[in-house]
Amino acid sequence: MLVSQLIYSSFPRIGFTCLASAGVPTEVRQAFVERVVYQYWDSYNPPKAGYRAAYLHQLTVEDSLFGWLYNDGMDDLGRAHVPYFICYYLPGLLESSQLKAILACLQTGPIAPIDQQKTFPITLDTLVIPGSCSYQSVRTGVAIPSEVQEQSHWTLDQRTLLNLFVPVDKAEVNPPISNHTDKTLTSGQHDSGLNHERRQTMNTNKIEAILKELVSKPIGIQSAVLVSLEGQPMTAPIGMDESSVLIVAGTMLYLARSVHEELNWQEIESISVRAPEGHIILSACFQDIFLLVKAGKALAGLLEGEIKRSVKKVQDELNASEVNLINTTEIYELEEDSPPEFNPEAFPENNTNEIRYRGRRIG
Repeated sequence: MLVSQLIYSSFPRIGFTCLASAGVPTEVRQAFVERVVYQYWDSYNPPKAGYRAAYLHQLTVEDSLFGWLYNDGMDDLGRAHVPYFICYYLPGLLESSQLKAILACLQTGPIAPIDQQKTFPITLDTLVIPGSCSYQSVRTGVAIPSEVQEQSHWTLDQRTLLNLFVPVDKAEVNPPISNHTDKTLTSGQHDSGLNHERRQTMNTNKIEAILKELVSKPIGIQSAVLVSLEGQPMTAPIGMDESSVLIVAGTMLYLARSVHEELNWQEIESISVRAPEGHIILSACFQDIFLLVKAGKALAGLLEGEIKRSVKKVQDELNASEVNLINTTEIYELEEDSPPEFNPEAFPENNTNEIRYRGRRIG
């Protein structure tokens, strides 16, 4: 069985990125990040160190992704709980014999090692998975319960797309059945970084308008972007490529954490780097969100004043988004907890509609 590779993790001097074999289509690569990485990794509530899981996700009846998720601990910038997604891509209509080999492969573990310290560019070759999966794995696999394997084969026979996720330290297993039978890939908008959930509560249009207004001021500001606690872009970077954002923001956030831990200082409000060429400034905006600004030669006082005004505007917008979400949740919970005053049959006990709010805060 011939497969292509995809890897998502943090790499030295690059930060978080997705690597793929040359034969992997762009839409498959994007769908891997959106439907697998963002779906199974919560950077605000990561699993414990040493965590691992296996997954099998069909994008269409002719596009199958399967592999493993590992919590690899810290990266070169000192960021803890770094996800390491190993994925194999199998094109073509999935057959029962191939599904059997995939499930055996998930239990055995990955075939080829990836040196995360290797200098870029890293080339990912296609791999051949033996039908018997009689190979020496480079990392530990995940045991797939027999009932899950049986259900997966039944799902395949029904010509329904497979969606399987098996964490090693939980008894809960997501059902491998999906009602999605569309044979084409959806083209959902790509979110930068691991902050898909937070971005859904943000009015990114208003925030990006605030940042564009900041950059347009005639004081030498060249670029601006909101980043997460992991250094991931949360808005479209203005005037700076994403790789540079990852490296610069990650380095400055690592410095902030180091100062906080070593000197026992309170939360860092801002970090500034000044050189003859200009300034780089990272300012705390809201909980785990920061504003990264790059400027050329400019008066420091004028620059800091404009950044503070923009930070205040961003804070107001983020506060408004947070309040709206909380109010929506509280209204729902009040209605759910109140006893019905008429027609009790209109409110079945097994109501599966839920609105969940997950509050975040920095420790």
